[in-house]
Amino acid sequence: MRLSTLSFLGGILICQTLSKLPDIHWFLLLFPLVLLVRVFPTLKILLFLALGFFWAVWRAEMILTQELAPVLEKQEITVIGKVIDLPHYKDKKWRFDFVPSQLIFNGQNQALPGKIRLSWENKQYSLRPGQQWQFTVRLKRPHGTINPGSADYSAKLFQQRIRATGSVRKKGDNRLLAETSKFSIDLLRYHIAETLKQAFKEHPSVGILIALSIGDGNAISAEQWEIFRRTGTTHLVVISGLQISAVAIVIFILASWLWRWMGPTALWLPTPYFAVFVSLIAALFYSLLAGFSIPVQRAFIMVAIGVLSTLSGRIVITHKLALALLLVSIYDPFAVITIGFWLSFGTVAIIIYTVSGHPSLSAGLPQNRQSRSEETWLKSSKKWIQRRWQTPNKAFRIFTTIQIAITLCLTPVILFIYGDIFIYGGIFPVSFIANFIAIQIVDFIVVPMILFSLLVIPLFQKLSYLLLSNALNILDSPDYSLMNFLGYLSNAVSNDGQFSISPFIPSLWVTLVALIGAIILLLPRGFPGRWLGLIGFLPLFSLPLPQLQPNEIEFTLLDVGQGLASVIRTQNHVLIYDTGLKHDNLDMGQLTVLPFLRSQQIQHIDTLIISHLEIDHYGGSSSLLKNIPVGKILTSSPEKAKKLGITQTAQRCQLGQQWQWDGVQFEILHPPINYVANNNNSSCLLKVSVGHHAILLPGDIGKAIEYRLVQYYQQHLQADILIAPHHGSRYSSSEAFIEAVHPKLVLFSAGYLNNFNHPHPQTQERYQRRGIQLLRTDSAGAITLHLAENGITNITLARDQMRRYWHDGKTH
Repeated sequence: MRLSTLSFLGGILICQTLSKLPDIHWFLLLFPLVLLVRVFPTLKILLFLALGFFWAVWRAEMILTQELAPVLEKQEITVIGKVIDLPHYKDKKWRFDFVPSQLIFNGQNQALPGKIRLSWENKQYSLRPGQQWQFTVRLKRPHGTINPGSADYSAKLFQQRIRATGSVRKKGDNRLLAETSKFSIDLLRYHIAETLKQAFKEHPSVGILIALSIGDGNAISAEQWEIFRRTGTTHLVVISGLQISAVAIVIFILASWLWRWMGPTALWLPTPYFAVFVSLIAALFYSLLAGFSIPVQRAFIMVAIGVLSTLSGRIVITHKLALALLLVSIYDPFAVITIGFWLSFGTVAIIIYTVSGHPSLSAGLPQNRQSRSEETWLKSSKKWIQRRWQTPNKAFRIFTTIQIAITLCLTPVILFIYGDIFIYGGIFPVSFIANFIAIQIVDFIVVPMILFSLLVIPLFQKLSYLLLSNALNILDSPDYSLMNFLGYLSNAVSNDGQFSISPFIPSLWVTLVALIGAIILLLPRGFPGRWLGLIGFLPLFSLPLPQLQPNEIEFTLLDVGQGLASVIRTQNHVLIYDTGLKHDNLDMGQLTVLPFLRSQQIQHIDTLIISHLEIDHYGGSSSLLKNIPVGKILTSSPEKAKKLGITQTAQRCQLGQQWQWDGVQFEILHPPINYVANNNNSSCLLKVSVGHHAILLPGDIGKAIEYRLVQYYQQHLQADILIAPHHGSRYSSSEAFIEAVHPKLVLFSAGYLNNFNHPHPQTQERYQRRGIQLLRTDSAGAITLHLAENGITNITLARDQMRRYWHDGKTH
């Protein structure tokens, strides 16, 4: 079964690597394959591989057929449907998911997409789950940015079955058609969240309480999320298999204890059966409170199999894991593109491997349950638990060994996902110390307290509030609390002597080699050569990227939506020109620029140029400055920079500034000294030259400044590569400017179907008339190229390199 499950999973994985889905009719090949298996049983692995592949293809086709028609994008559409999940109000804007029952355009019903994710600037109405609404909306098909090192937002939307995103029009025909009439889990979750907000609105950690109660982390502050990230404890406030398992274990123990006190009543139903039933109900209730989203459903399936298997006739724990893996893969074949899937199953597999490889940890555990009666098994299991936990130091040793194993195996995975891992005292990973304490407090004390208080709140309100208040004090209080402890660790890694290892984001193959090394290290004590596993970790810190040569630059225009961010590397130096947008929860510095720098092994920025202080150009700067050393900052308005959260002292960029790195010439061509404008036209214009070849970055200048530059510089403006002024707006890229620059390649940084119509068709036409090659970040993703003394080489487009079938849908 284990091999068949892995083969089925392998087929699903192959499907998720495709840039385009094959024709579903290829599944007919399964029939001759079945016949072959009857003759050659060893081909069963190939059969399960094919089954997994075609199962994933079929499910993907079902989702892709629910997409929004391209002709409806950015059109005003009337949509009627129901609010689902929990709406969130932040920064004067509602964000919510919506299931349409009717879509009307030009008086005609249109094909319905799947779920829609909407935003709505509105103070008048309060949205609740289950409400029926009519909205006038503008929609787009899912389209995330694509950059090396960054998460794939389109994959996340696809996995959540979101098939369109958009906004509600302020002046549209928006009206409530029907209030919530029936009971629903989402409505219960909404009322719980509102009750907790009102009861504990003054407490700084009420957001954590809500997250642990109903799985909604939107009320957790950005500072608290940063603490969780730095300490590797984010999983504690995201309801997952760990929390649901903890609830099941605690309820199982309590139910067993209570049932034994029932006397004759317990005779008709053995205690283990009653405890399993009650713990499953508790796990299901907690899963429903968490919204029963797809990740929570996966976690519940895993826990249910683990609990029910205690009553079955087998003890082979790897079979249980394989069964859970198979059921989850069948239920949600797109789980494999989520981090949670691999962390959940990976952690369980690590625990199994660690315990099975150390006889001292599993001593006394029955190994062949099929030869024992159920009663004998239950008694022996009870004795084993008592033996393991009767001596505190043994329990401590078991937990410590497991925690070390998890830390060892997940370190390369965390580096692969996030690009950094924090170290305390120069020795211990912060995540090891934090999780060692936090898991016990949150999962086995706080979560059961919260769950019990929510169950009794209708009958014993004072008791419930007392329990919730105590849970909050455990989480966060002025004196001794979990958040104080985690905050101390988080602050410690920022001080001298306590640091973060952020070498780079390793490739998948480097990560796998490190995992193999960890597995070898965890072999039983005395196994010959197990310390050779350390060799597997060396590539994490010793595989540098190919080095640039003198007189060569690598230029990357990042895909940051409607904004600008770019990175220029020479042999030994790095310059960042603009850092993208920051708006609501969207911080391109954190989401795009930093992950890209880590993927390129960049740990220091020599110069940061912020062309001008518009949010779509400087927004990501604060995240950058918090996470990576920056030598110098240049901007057109340094006196204004500090007010906008740019903490490091900035210098004014102005005409005449120039420097040379590794044979590459940098010079500022605008603004002139004492230039007083503080708008787009004050943008720092940077020219980067390698021999007779150059890149020109003009920021957001308009035609007036373009005319002055042409008059002043004439042929000195010439460049092979031009970043289109002002994202290609209608009022930039004048004929005279294009003639003076005379570019071979023009790059546009613009968001997909943005509200400004950038780049404007007339602007593109002015370039196309001259036969100039045009590339756009909204269609190409991040654009990387090399410029050397022989000109432009090695143009790579991230969307081509990282393309998956969910990026473009069926009708692109």
